[in-house]
Amino acid sequence: MSGQPPPPADATRQETAAAQRPGPLDDLPLLISRLHHNVLALVGRALAEHGLDRQGLRPGMGMVLYALFENDDQIISRLAERAKLANSTVTGLLDQMEKAELITRNRDPRDGRAVRVRLTDRGRGLEQPCTAMHRELVETLQASLDPRQARDVREALALMIDSVRGPANGTK
Repeated sequence: MSGQPPPPADATRQETAAAQRPGPLDDLPLLISRLHHNVLALVGRALAEHGLDRQGLRPGMGMVLYALFENDDQIISRLAERAKLANSTVTGLLDQMEKAELITRNRDPRDGRAVRVRLTDRGRGLEQPCTAMHRELVETLQASLDPRQARDVREALALMIDSVRGPANGTK
């Protein structure tokens, strides 16, 4: 025995009720999951509307493609770093992009262990339609937000991404 009287029943009920009351972000994982699936569907529709799906583009390829638009002819590890993706994720995307004839991969002549990635003419030709589609997607995503809300959402999402990313997945 601790020598202290038990808490009043009302206090215990209040503490239990407070612990069961949802916090403001308790449904955040569900909301992010819904957003992820809806954005993937939106990107899929946009790719189809722009005819980019017929060129071999799939949701998820954008980060790699834009990294190559900005700086073509990169080694895979640098490309993964620029796209902020794990090397294994980039390799899978590159397999699909190579099959669609959007990129080529060749051994680096200075370092036989490294593989360099280059856009093909077909891949390079997608820069303008991809940029137009990206602008449309951004407009759709921020349509219901004022500029301050859009900035706050972007900052909050960046912080959350940093908090879940770590050295274990090779993307930090």
